[in-house]
Amino acid sequence: MTGQVSLVRISDLRISTNEESYVFHIYHTARLFVSGSMEVETSLSKPDLAVLADRPMNVIRIQDRSSGREREYPGTDKESCKRAVFSFLSEWTGQRIPWGTLIGVRPTKLVLTALTAGRSEPAIRAQLLERYLVTEEKLDLAIRVAKTEQKLLQGWQDGRIGIYLDMPFCPTKCFYCSFLSYPSANQAAMARYEEALLQDIQRTGELLKTLGLEPGYLYFGGGTPTSGSAESLRRILTAAIQTFRSASPMTEFTVEAGRPDTITPEKLSLMKELGVTRLSINPQTFCDRTLQSMGRTHTGRDIEACLDQARSLNFESINMDLILGLPGESVAEAAASIRRACALGPENITIHGLALKKGASLTQVDSQIRDRVSAMYRIVYDELARAGYEPYYLYRNKNTLGNLENVGFTRGDHASRYNIAMIEETDTIAACGASGITRVVTGAAGESGSPLLLRHNGYKDLELYLRSLNESLAAKAGVLSRARERLDLSERPDSYYND
Repeated sequence: MTGQVSLVRISDLRISTNEESYVFHIYHTARLFVSGSMEVETSLSKPDLAVLADRPMNVIRIQDRSSGREREYPGTDKESCKRAVFSFLSEWTGQRIPWGTLIGVRPTKLVLTALTAGRSEPAIRAQLLERYLVTEEKLDLAIRVAKTEQKLLQGWQDGRIGIYLDMPFCPTKCFYCSFLSYPSANQAAMARYEEALLQDIQRTGELLKTLGLEPGYLYFGGGTPTSGSAESLRRILTAAIQTFRSASPMTEFTVEAGRPDTITPEKLSLMKELGVTRLSINPQTFCDRTLQSMGRTHTGRDIEACLDQARSLNFESINMDLILGLPGESVAEAAASIRRACALGPENITIHGLALKKGASLTQVDSQIRDRVSAMYRIVYDELARAGYEPYYLYRNKNTLGNLENVGFTRGDHASRYNIAMIEETDTIAACGASGITRVVTGAAGESGSPLLLRHNGYKDLELYLRSLNESLAAKAGVLSRARERLDLSERPDSYYND
């Protein structure tokens, strides 16, 4: 147990280690229990904890320097380090972290990988329980979602790609939001952006035709795509439909209308007229007090009225988003919101945990909300089950309260292909707009054996996008050209789903 000592400092917690390769894993595991940024230094300062690798004995010892308590854990590789730090801090703090050592966005990929490779459910359970220390409750959820995804993906093996359009404007920016968003009151900026987006759509469509890539579904997100005028919305949707039309009809056409204060009967009618099949109307909460504190200019009753208008036009699917853990909300208020959402009967309900994101104005919440959020999740999941909703996709965000998850629920045959494709990274997605990310699934294998993923990232700045459109299109063309290498899903080896 020799070597230079590194000291990891997270807020007031100091952890030393004799293995430099452990620093990254110590930090990210410790952050599940203690919030704060990381500082690393070579120091002889007195640490609170010491993580010591004993390679000859193939163990990791963790010492609490204040009490003299020491625990010993088997193994010395990176996963052993994460398990050791996680187990010690669980005991040290008394906290129960449901997803164990998994800190990634896509925990269901591990399960989907194993299912696709033909592994038994007991073997999958044993791996996630022993290797990653996931709780039984979250393991049940991950397996349930992965089985649903596997079945749906088998029915979507048509080789078609997805399209994403980005509208980075909103009436106001909610305090939890970190997405690129500008005030829709700036009509001049919106007009300039619309012109650039239409050009982006046209040239991306030409590129896809040249490459022989056929669009199969489209998602218009943001921001709030309905922030502008009805005529602006018509121009953008019409351009997208004419440009990305193929021999086969779109299997899914989603517009994230989002905020009820941007949705009018005229906009709903034109979306229906132009072939939109799936609409998102996202209340986030039905609590009027919380809506006002978020900067929303609508009420819970406005949400219900908006959904009734959409229902009268017979859209195939309607989604509603709710966020759990919003500041000031009680467990009872969260329960009331999910009951009102279920009573309205949208085909999809998506549950998000509040995440403290870089770039959002909300950077901290009181400890009471953190303590309440797990109870909110339990009640919400119970209400959804009683109303007949099934979970069909799942992902996680860093810094989500309680280290919990975001889950999409569906009732009937209304699962969103785009959502699963984005989370499981199964399809090429061509993006148009400022902050859209074009992601290509190639036929080449990456280091893990899974298909190599290539990305062209959009811009987190409106002016940069407007000035650099030609350069962005050229870079996007280079990435999309690799999509021609992709094999059909049916021809891929079992390693296709490896993370």
